[in-house]
Amino acid sequence: MKKILLIILVSIICSARIKAQDVMQTMIDNSFATQQAYLTGHINGLVMKNITGKNYKATKRTDRLTYNPHHKIKAEVMDAMLKRAKLTEGTETFRNTDFDKIFTTVTAKYNFSYKDAGDIVTAYQVLNWMIANKVNTEPAVAAVAATRIKVGASMMQNEKINHDAYERAKLGEEMKMLFAVVHAGWQNALKSGGLNKYSDSIAKQYQQQYGVDLRKLKLDEQGMHL
Repeated sequence: MKKILLIILVSIICSARIKAQDVMQTMIDNSFATQQAYLTGHINGLVMKNITGKNYKATKRTDRLTYNPHHKIKAEVMDAMLKRAKLTEGTETFRNTDFDKIFTTVTAKYNFSYKDAGDIVTAYQVLNWMIANKVNTEPAVAAVAATRIKVGASMMQNEKINHDAYERAKLGEEMKMLFAVVHAGWQNALKSGGLNKYSDSIAKQYQQQYGVDLRKLKLDEQGMHL
């Protein structure tokens, strides 16, 4: 999304100690492995399956995906992510990062909310599409809005996300952190000349995780689609 000077994880971590740098790099390298297997993996898979389905249509936003980003849920999600990444030291800077601010700043053009799971999942999918396809210009608002409708409709098919505010909050917080991690990795790749490798890794991970080739998807007024 916006390639602007903002307080993203890379800049925060670079000003911290080397252990914090190691934490950030590990999170970037393992952004898919740190996902909660059932919840996050299932929702992302469901969304991508519907987006790439030939007969899938969603034309009106009717979802209810807001949640209360309580600090206890944030801490629980972060603890679980760091545990899956097998990180126990040098995590203070990562823990103190304002992920709400990062998300709000990066997605400002689209008026996304840091406490709406549908907005967060949409931003995550669009970001990965941009990286895989080496798109450096911001997608049109209409294209992202159309994608948001499809993503929300897909997420509402999951009973836990639809009816359980706690599960919805956990999903939103995890996806928000993953969004920041992937975005930080992208910015780092742009600065270091490693964009081709990072782009290929994102495309490969989507292919392996969800059976979706991001490079075959389009993003236009119809949203994200084949």
